[in-house]
Amino acid sequence: MEPTPQSLIKPKVIVCKTLVDPTVAKLTADKYKSAAFTKFGFLRPPSWQIQQKTIEKDYGIYLVVDGKYTIDYYRKNRYTVNVDKKVQEGALLNQTLKPEPTRDPYKKSLVLEGQERIVYESKAYIVLDAKGREVSSWKIPSAPSEERPEEVLAEFQKAKPLKTTPTNGVDLLRSRIVKRPSDIEGVSQETFEIADHAAVYVPVYLVGLQDLKTGE
Repeated sequence: MEPTPQSLIKPKVIVCKTLVDPTVAKLTADKYKSAAFTKFGFLRPPSWQIQQKTIEKDYGIYLVVDGKYTIDYYRKNRYTVNVDKKVQEGALLNQTLKPEPTRDPYKKSLVLEGQERIVYESKAYIVLDAKGREVSSWKIPSAPSEERPEEVLAEFQKAKPLKTTPTNGVDLLRSRIVKRPSDIEGVSQETFEIADHAAVYVPVYLVGLQDLKTGE
């Protein structure tokens, strides 16, 4: 049985503040609008030929999950102690051992079987986009967050439905880092901890452009 994450499955909600005014976004799009219709890497239509048709605000969503897997377990091992060839019997840790021959004609060995205790730890940090694909953390801007994120999203959703991620980030992280060692004989403790779990909404502007000559 796999360990249960020591946190709530539901992520906290973070909404980045909108720092760009729609007018500024429109002017910025106007500067680069010809690039949207570039062909063969260098052929661009003249700027006057491309017209802005629509501009609207939206939110991109990113799911952030940070976690750690730890297992404290026991494994078997054999310990070899070299002794003189004259030794007929050895006593170690209340065990009576018979010496075994070695490649050295002047030595024998006592083989003691025991257990070792080991702590194994694995960490991971993942960021998923609205399509459930793993992306770089650079996709999330370093912007201040809204003080009342749920209210901001609720107001926005009156006009347009919000995106959601189709992938459970906790399950993906679990599949990546919860890997039991193959030599386990017994488990003392096993944990899967979620250090951070957040749905981050990033404001974006979507601009619709049209080539007046081709209609594209």
